[in-house]
Amino acid sequence: MSKKALTPPSAALHFNPLRVQLERLRNEMTSDACLASLKNIQVHECYRQSAENLLQYLCLRRHDLRELQAQLAEIGLSSLGRAEAAILAAVTSVMGVLQRLEEPNTQEPKAPERGLHEGERLLAAHADALFGKARGTRSIRIMVTLPSEAAHNRDLIETLIKEGMDCARINCAHDDPDSWRAMIEHVRAAEKALGRECKVALDLAGPKLRTGPIATAPGVKKVRPTRDCYGQVISPAHVRITWATAAINESDTDPCLMVTSDKALAVRAGDTLRLRDARGSKRKMKVIASDEEGCLAELKKTAYFTDGRQIKQRRAGKTLGRMRVTGLPPREQHLTLRVGDLLALTADDQPIDPPSNDNAETARIGCTLPHVLAAVAAG
Repeated sequence: MSKKALTPPSAALHFNPLRVQLERLRNEMTSDACLASLKNIQVHECYRQSAENLLQYLCLRRHDLRELQAQLAEIGLSSLGRAEAAILAAVTSVMGVLQRLEEPNTQEPKAPERGLHEGERLLAAHADALFGKARGTRSIRIMVTLPSEAAHNRDLIETLIKEGMDCARINCAHDDPDSWRAMIEHVRAAEKALGRECKVALDLAGPKLRTGPIATAPGVKKVRPTRDCYGQVISPAHVRITWATAAINESDTDPCLMVTSDKALAVRAGDTLRLRDARGSKRKMKVIASDEEGCLAELKKTAYFTDGRQIKQRRAGKTLGRMRVTGLPPREQHLTLRVGDLLALTADDQPIDPPSNDNAETARIGCTLPHVLAAVAAG
């Protein structure tokens, strides 16, 4: 009696789309494009297989595999969920099973040199080399990122190792080489004192690609009186005006303006201070008190003060002097972008002025690593 395939035709049709999908993924994982980056970087020979595996894993995970994994699990096959150590071997193995289910006599796909067992062995060996051997029944290792304090506190390092630290991580984005060296010396000294090994991992800071600075705008101070719900003034605002050379009273709750003048001004109660505010609106303040450091004035209408704003001192209808507002802190600006807006990245690291709302020009901003722009291509 001749042997017949045990798989019914309907099942074979069900397996075929899965195998084709896996074959497409496998071809992508073994393509030159997937492994191209290995040609441009130096990888130690003992890590080359693992580097290839990592690239192939990243290539696979670019795809949404959830539906494929659910279908594989439904027919009792590996869903590739724990195949990180040798992802190409895992995909090839599942393909082979699907081929045998379709056609028992078909030739299986060629297995990669690095099988599942070899992948697991490499993963375990590299983990031991990097983090140290697992202690006792605990299969995990404990890595601790050292704080800046560890550079001058050896007791902290000893305590961490006593409590189970297997690997001390130094974040090289912080501190400096002298601090890192001190941390390592403390780890080595603690190792000898406690008779326990502790690995040291230096996490190198990569290039930080950031947008450039945005220019600040001139400072502005808004002062307004207290109004009721109908907009009527209940009480005028009190403005403390001091000479720029005077000490500012931090406990003063009234808005404070610093001013300068070309000549010494004798401001006294009853004087009127006139100005045009930042909007061009005419405003006046009545001086109600004065001292050698400045004066206190009442303001009955909202005013916007900016650096350089001129204030006239008047008494009995005559202008006695002029002063200018100074010392207002600069105002932070923002670059607001909406979906569909264009943004030009430039190699110029000078602070940019955001375009105004009524300006149709393309927004632009600098780049902290301008040479990166030379490597950017369309797409």
